[in-house]
Amino acid sequence: MLTVTRNKMQLIHPICKDIVSHKEDFKQHKIVLTGSDSFLVEIDHGVIIKRQDMRATREEADTILV
Repeated sequence: MLTVTRNKMQLIHPICKDIVSHKEDFKQHKIVLTGSDSFLVEIDHGVIIKRQDMRATREEADTILV
């Protein structure tokens, strides 16, 4: 049930992990992921960048899911 924050977080983690594992698919595009980590992850031209300058401090899973 996705009304429970913990369930949403359990869904977000594998989605982000899968996207990162397919980083080579983002050679022409840039994507920024928010997940359970407080720092955002950017994939730009197949390169993973942990954005130390962009910290997400929110705890509500709905905002992370979007």
